[in-house]
Amino acid sequence: MGFVSKSGGLSNEAYNIIARNTDGLYEGIAIGGDTYPGSTLLDHLLRFENIPEVKMLVCLGEVGGVGEYEIAEALRNKKIAKPLVIWVTGTCTKAFKPKSSLDMQAQKLAVQRKLQTQRMQPQRGRSHYPKLVR
Repeated sequence: MGFVSKSGGLSNEAYNIIARNTDGLYEGIAIGGDTYPGSTLLDHLLRFENIPEVKMLVCLGEVGGVGEYEIAEALRNKKIAKPLVIWVTGTCTKAFKPKSSLDMQAQKLAVQRKLQTQRMQPQRGRSHYPKLVR
């Protein structure tokens, strides 16, 4: 299994779940949520796609970017053929209020709430392939 995540902390939990329920993890990586990342979720999924020992892909995304939409596009274009399980966390962010205007993550969260609501609204009741929003 090949695993990629934006979250380092949630990766630890995912590694535990994968280890307890599969025959093992080939490689796991957390890319972080930096504004200018060195790699993307899709970069690693495509890399895992080309490793014969990796039979299944797992991805843990987060609200606030276009990476998950790029993965959906890669699935649609058959660039990813291996089974993929992807979970995008944070879809409930609109339920939380930022604690402080000085908190960088809180500021980012406030901006992303609006974007997430706009992105998710048209998808209700549709297939698992989201429409790309630019």
